[in-house]
Amino acid sequence: VRGWAVGMEEVEEPDLVSELRLVGPQLAEALSRVSDGDLDRIMCLLRTAGQQQLRLIPDRTRRVSQMVDLFLGETAATCRRFIHAVCLFCALPLALETQLMSAAGEEPPDRNRKRRQEGSFPPVPEKHPCIVSPEMYKSTMKRLLLQRYQRVSQGVRRLVRLHETCVSLVNRNTVKLKERVDRLWGDTPGLQDSDDGVDRVVKIMDLLQPSTTSQSRVIVLLGSAGTGKTLLMHCVGHHWAQGAFDSFQFFFLFEFRQLNLIKRTLSLQQLLFEFFLQPEVGERDSMFDVILANPRSVCVVFDGYDEFCCKFTALRRDTPVDPRRPLHMAELFSSLYTGRMLQGCTLVVTCRPKDVMDLPLGAVDEVGEVPGFDHRRVHEYAQDYFKDSPHREQVLGHLMSSRTILNMCYVPALCFISCVCLEYLLRQRSPLTSLPHTMTQFYIQIIMAFLSRRQVGHLPEGPGPPPSLLQRSRQEIEELSRLAMEGLEQSNIVFYAQDLPPAVLKFASDSGFFSRFEVKKEDGSEGMGCAFVHLTMQEFFAALHLMTSEVVQEAQLKKKFNLKSRWTTKTDPKTVFTDTYHLYVSGLASRDCASFLGQLSRHSAAWVEKRQSAILKILRSLATGTLTGPKLVELCRCAYETQDDNLAALVGNRSRYELRNFRISPVDMIALAFVINNAKKQVCLDIAGCSVEPDCLDILPTCNYIDSLIFRSRKYDDRFAEALSDILPRVERLQKLEFVSGSIGEGGVANLARALQSCPHLTELNLSDNFLTDSGISLIANTFPMLKTIQSVNLGNNTCTVDGIINLVKTMSSCLHIQEIHVNGTKEAKVLFYMDSDTQSSAEAQRRRRTGAGRTLRYGAFVLVTGRGGGVLCE
Repeated sequence: VRGWAVGMEEVEEPDLVSELRLVGPQLAEALSRVSDGDLDRIMCLLRTAGQQQLRLIPDRTRRVSQMVDLFLGETAATCRRFIHAVCLFCALPLALETQLMSAAGEEPPDRNRKRRQEGSFPPVPEKHPCIVSPEMYKSTMKRLLLQRYQRVSQGVRRLVRLHETCVSLVNRNTVKLKERVDRLWGDTPGLQDSDDGVDRVVKIMDLLQPSTTSQSRVIVLLGSAGTGKTLLMHCVGHHWAQGAFDSFQFFFLFEFRQLNLIKRTLSLQQLLFEFFLQPEVGERDSMFDVILANPRSVCVVFDGYDEFCCKFTALRRDTPVDPRRPLHMAELFSSLYTGRMLQGCTLVVTCRPKDVMDLPLGAVDEVGEVPGFDHRRVHEYAQDYFKDSPHREQVLGHLMSSRTILNMCYVPALCFISCVCLEYLLRQRSPLTSLPHTMTQFYIQIIMAFLSRRQVGHLPEGPGPPPSLLQRSRQEIEELSRLAMEGLEQSNIVFYAQDLPPAVLKFASDSGFFSRFEVKKEDGSEGMGCAFVHLTMQEFFAALHLMTSEVVQEAQLKKKFNLKSRWTTKTDPKTVFTDTYHLYVSGLASRDCASFLGQLSRHSAAWVEKRQSAILKILRSLATGTLTGPKLVELCRCAYETQDDNLAALVGNRSRYELRNFRISPVDMIALAFVINNAKKQVCLDIAGCSVEPDCLDILPTCNYIDSLIFRSRKYDDRFAEALSDILPRVERLQKLEFVSGSIGEGGVANLARALQSCPHLTELNLSDNFLTDSGISLIANTFPMLKTIQSVNLGNNTCTVDGIINLVKTMSSCLHIQEIHVNGTKEAKVLFYMDSDTQSSAEAQRRRRTGAGRTLRYGAFVLVTGRGGGVLCE
């Protein structure tokens, strides 16, 4: 080994290559233990041809050995960069690291020089320097967070711009927050174009500030699965490590999905040190004392509360809390959350909307909503993804017009997966006009796209994948499906890599089905963990297991298939998953999926058909039962996934759909239209208290058999009325419209009055219990002459005066088909019209129109009896 005094300019290329060749086997062994992400970073130092050559080698050990050989043929500058990368990412024995750094012309740190002089070269599996002060601990923490962010952000097409990232602060009032949560419920988030329950919008840089009192500051950030909450939290840690958020001296970041792996009790000291960053043994107690003495300078992040396997468990008030006493993880978290431990710190918790109600909101300072994608962001992302494709505009057009795919793309992670699938379909020469209609069909194409990427290292250019691609991967897919179902049943989304067969782990990683990352084991040591790239991916594989495995008997199918309710309570069992599993099972029961299942199943086509028929039988039995609104919508979605017209007709065989207090998404409305149109039966759609997105209203006219529409909720305001007015003329069979107990004012009623003129079959109109004034009543009254089929109008319980009632009288005198108007003060106003001549004798109808006989207005103690064109008000 050369002396440390040798400068870089004195090292000749043959000497450097000779040193690398000498330690080649040791390097290959060390590199075989690094993560795939770090290995890819090192590989990127090679020329493109070398990288492509390595990616074609399926065996990881051979690939690593070949990579070392390729670096031996590179320039001295590249070899030096290789050595720097190896020393950064690998846990090398100190002697080997010293030898490499010396060969590269670098001077090792003083502590290594001292050890060399003493002739001691002990292996150093984790290269944490000796931490003897808070500043050194903080410095080491910064390096750790920078490395973590580099791993987490690998492969992300668009990194987080933290200084531009905003969150919507949500009203912490329980009722308002529950309404907001209902709007965000589901497997994909709703369009974030509503200000309901939003106090204000702030930048994340301004939100994360330390407590200004002795109490802890608790911030809860909501976001649907895949919206990037984890990446955002790692980005915050990255910026802290670069000098932002300088009010915090220490920044700890934990992920619940990894904490689930810890079954033993832990003290706060053990959590912070053993499962984040360990000081030197002799410094643990003194370092912990520093943290306890300065809680306001500490920020602790718990990411993914929705993935936590336990519900919130608060300690009893009379239970003493000692930060050095071991507690169960749920108790330890709740003690930090409620400020009973490390009081004065800043605690950030991220979770999906459906789980926030499990947290005591009284202890929360701010509730923020992390935005997913909207139309603009989906368009920008896809535009960037397909920037080099000659079919970019065609893809964008179909993507933005396909509601099923677009609804998935509101989740950034699913937007990437969707783009991969669309690119695959393009390269398969598939016409984009025949894009998959259902989520299940789309996921089948996603599976094929990922398998094709693995086959040749990139998407194929040919006309299609080999017919045997699924069969050749059947064993690995079978194992992945079993693992997915096992995780689904145990609410587990993280698996130890060591528990998986190496071939399956390699297959899942190379195909892109798995992401791999470092995890802390129960003893605090580091290991390798893995998870499906998105929760919906795991649910799809679990559905494959149900449909292809003989382990699941037909008698067990019903137990494993349940419709999910969207009404949530604190007593509901906690689940990490997105509730799409039953949709995929239904979709796989479609005749169109028989060939796909046949290639994966080890059974005959008859066995596959029998399994599909068993699922359809379960769905038919549910269709004939009594269901709540949320479960009815879920059943409609299941029917839509099957694309079975007979099942849809059975589900739609009802005269009324009562939907109460949950979010209705565009895909829900598409499913409703599917079953209603197949049933071919006149129906009433009664919606009360539901969050209805504007896109849902656009789909309403495709429901060909809706004759009655009812909307009742104070959340339905002038904006909603305007959106509704745009589609009412296209609801061709509409006979009855009720917009009651709403918040319509002048603007909303003006739009409605304009739309009503184009509703030729309308017989009943109810706008009671709104905020209509005299002018609003007048606008509606002015439509009477144009509504030839109208029979009843209810305008009661608005804010009109006697003058408004007089306007009704004037209108009545000019509308010969009006029969009577009932008014009870300003609280009740009802207008009744003559029936058409088909319900009265022609002579009687003509007589009434000529004389105005029988037309009355009742107003409290007053009765108005009119003749043609006039009337007398009498008491």
